[in-house]
Parts: sequence; structure tokens; C-alpha cells
Amino acid sequence: MTSLAGAKNASSCGIELILPDSLEGRAYETGFEMIEFAWDFAIWAHGEQKYGDKLPYTFHLAGVALKILQAGYSAVEVSIGCLHDTVEDTKVALNGLKQLFPEPIILGVEGMTYDDSDKAEGESIKDKRTRRQNKISKARSTPFSHVGKMHDSLNNLNNIQRFPKNDSRNNYRTEKYAHNIVDLANNLPSPKDINSIIANQYPDLVKLDRLSNKDRVRLEHKFEYQQKLALTAIDDWYTAWCPLLRNLAHIEV
Repeated sequence: MTSLAGAKNASSCGIELILPDSLEGRAYETGFEMIEFAWDFAIWAHGEQKYGDKLPYTFHLAGVALKILQAGYSAVEVSIGCLHDTVEDTKVALNGLKQLFPEPIILGVEGMTYDDSDKAEGESIKDKRTRRQNKISKARSTPFSHVGKMHDSLNNLNNIQRFPKNDSRNNYRTEKYAHNIVDLANNLPSPKDINSIIANQYPDLVKLDRLSNKDRVRLEHKFEYQQKLALTAIDDWYTAWCPLLRNLAHIEV
């Protein structure tokens, strides 16, 4: 199955979105089903893309979605966690997402999508910090992207601490994500705030945004499992001796 990974800033590519059979015509009527669709779409779009040097990108996507879920947010924000890099890091255009997902999800992804095509090689630390601040300002432009960017930054910082590298680039990234978290913590919309915004501005989405306690447990297990599965990519022994674990990735929990 062909994926759409590998093109930065693809929102400008204008490539027609042709979905695989597994996604074409697929509908969702509940928050759980919407998240499942968002997850499957993101897996397809990112394809073989890596997070860092070796990890499948699903490791990061599952981590962000899990953090949002555990913080108490509902289906719209968790879906944003799954989809947040699809426009920035794959050939999916924002207009393509608009055909598949409701407006708050589009706003969340758009607010987390940045055009770095003008970034100069050998960019100074000062310029990098200016660029970082511009990205934070854009993320704060909607409550949906504000929440998404906060948990994206939390996940990235956690992963730097989990897989430490003693080099200048890693030190800068640690500083960047730590500053992001401090900046985004100011007036961060709570789950209750997001629910109120959806109720007032998108009343037709209230039912779709809901997640039952059972849904939350199932999704938490799913995202935790996807992270554990992704880690097998950097452990050859584990991968070789646990084929059953790899096969279970496609079994609904």
C-alpha cells in the first residue's frame, strides 16, 4: 500500500487525495470511530517515515494522542493528536483533510503546521528562537491547536529524556521544547473549556466528541500498545522473537 510520507510542507502540493480501499468511503458515527479513522489515516499517510533515526513515526503519534487522552480531552483533540503532522510532514494537503474531518480538527492541524521552506542552512540560534516563537504564536491562535501543540511538546521532551544524546542539537531541542511547554501552559484550554467551545460553536459535534469511560480505556490500551510495538524496531532480538506481538498490532483492543 502506497503511503504519502516524505514531503515536507506538502500543504502546497495540491496532490489529489486518493485513499486506499481500507479508508475509502469509511464513515464514523462515534468519537471512538472517528479516532480510529484518524489513526488509520495517519498511519497510511506517514507510511515508513521515522521518528528520529529508527523509530516508526507511530511511536510519536501514539504518544501525543495518549497524552491528550490521559489529560481528559475528548475525541476531537485526540484525533488532532493522531493527525497533527500529516499536513506538515506528508503529501496530504489541508484541503484533503477537510473532506474527511470536522472543522475543529482542521483548525487544530492547521495551527500545528508550519512552512519551514525559508529556513536558512546554518541558521543562528537567535533565528531559531524567533522561528520557535512564531510557531507557538500560531499554535495559540486556536484552542484546538494550542492543546495539541502543548502535548506534542510534552511528548517530544519526554522522548529526548528517554533517549538522550549528548550533542548540541539535542541540547537545543531540550531547550526548545521546555520553553514551548512554559509558553503554552499560559491560558491552556482545559478539557472543560474545549467541551464548552464545541457546545457553543459546533453543537452538531457534541455527540461525536464524547468518549465513554470504556472508550477511554480501550484507546489508552491501544496507544500504549502501539508505542511498545514501535519500540521493537530498535530491538532486533525482540522483533525476531515476538512475531505474535507484531501481528497483534492490527487486532482491535
